[in-house]
Amino acid sequence: MYSKLSFICNKCHTKIDKEISVPDTNMEESEGAFCEESLDCPTCGKIFDINVNNRGSLVLVTVDGEPLEHGAASTPYLFSDGCVSDEEWQCHNDYWWYSTISQQSVHQYFSSSIESLKNMLSININDRHQTEVFNRMLLVQSIATMEAYLSDTLISRVITEPLQLKQLFEIDKELKQEKYSVSTFLNDKDLPKKRAKEYLSNLVYHNLPKIEALYKKADSTPKCNLSNHAASLSCSGKKTS
Repeated sequence: MYSKLSFICNKCHTKIDKEISVPDTNMEESEGAFCEESLDCPTCGKIFDINVNNRGSLVLVTVDGEPLEHGAASTPYLFSDGCVSDEEWQCHNDYWWYSTISQQSVHQYFSSSIESLKNMLSININDRHQTEVFNRMLLVQSIATMEAYLSDTLISRVITEPLQLKQLFEIDKELKQEKYSVSTFLNDKDLPKKRAKEYLSNLVYHNLPKIEALYKKADSTPKCNLSNHAASLSCSGKKTS
């Protein structure tokens, strides 16, 4: 991962703009991840000691022990020198999000959205037709919220748990038929995770029986209980259908 660094050399007053490497971090680590490096001023040659703290959405940097302002270092990005298309950037940015988000955070997003929808049910609308339209909008949003929860839970768990990733490729009919060259794997060590993310992202998550079966395929460890998410929501869907 990388970030843009910008500061003024305190010896010759040259502005230094530099792309620096930043360590990968887990969103659950409150202090983020740290690394150290050094760089030379291109004008006077002074060597600066750089300390980098990646907190997931923000990179904090100290130069010779002095902290820079937040604007001096950008949010982390995956590719050097902007050499990828917008579509590739979005794809890999999504992958990074899924690989760092915690299951607790996914559940918090879902719970918060459901509470907001519940609160909206208390809105009093006098017109009957408008009430029906409003209720349909809430229903559509609740289904979308459920789909997002099932999708985010499954994808983030599969690409962060090696056993579940292996289980998915061994059992799923489409994925287990795919073949890749050795050079392809050497060029991208995260290829299986990215392919799993791409495949799972394209599924229709309101097809609850199919999604429940897929959860069971990926549920390779008893402690995970991923299939309980889909099973419980599937039962809820039957009651309200």
